[in-house]
Amino acid sequence: MPNYLLFKFGEKEHMEALVNDGELYLQTLGYYADLEHRERGDKYEGVVTVRSSNGGTLKVKHPKTGEEHSIQLTYSQMRESDSSLKAVNVYCLYCMQFEETDSPEIGMRFSVDVINGFGDAAVMIYDVDAFLNRVVKAAEEEDSVIMHRIVRYLDLRDYTGDLGPFKKDSRFSHQNEYRIAVGTPERNGKPIKLNVGSLEGIATLMKSDEVQKLTFRVAEE
Repeated sequence: MPNYLLFKFGEKEHMEALVNDGELYLQTLGYYADLEHRERGDKYEGVVTVRSSNGGTLKVKHPKTGEEHSIQLTYSQMRESDSSLKAVNVYCLYCMQFEETDSPEIGMRFSVDVINGFGDAAVMIYDVDAFLNRVVKAAEEEDSVIMHRIVRYLDLRDYTGDLGPFKKDSRFSHQNEYRIAVGTPERNGKPIKLNVGSLEGIATLMKSDEVQKLTFRVAEE
């Protein structure tokens, strides 16, 4: 059975607030859909379905004359978004899974893009169950609907089918994301905060570039 660790990368002051006060800041899917940032921005956030096609013909009709013009396409993609889905708030973490038979140098798995792309600090959550239980409780106390799971990565350029908040393009696969999605009763498209209390005893703070030095050992019984 694999072992799990969760990591949150960000600016030091925000990561200190996470560890000391258990403060989680959740932006909306719509925010990330419009964000121009290599690691954070994603045009597929809030998309419900995708239809990709190689080849085809696009017909355009003149609004006054009714005259039609045909455009030959080598590739096309249609994306259907949903305003309600874009209003869902999400909290994104890096998920590391490892077996006791793996190399002890687990920190070397981290991509440089992850280390450099989110901030100068990282929080390692080592009691994952305790953390997730607290998050679920905090969301439910606000009468919010909460779902959480590991993100599935797909090559969306050639993908046709349903999408939603737990499927992302394979270009983000180095992020190994574990996503917490919260639907508030208001669904007003604004960021929210959840407070789960101090993470002392279940998490620790470090510099983001120190994660590559992480190792594990199997304790002797």
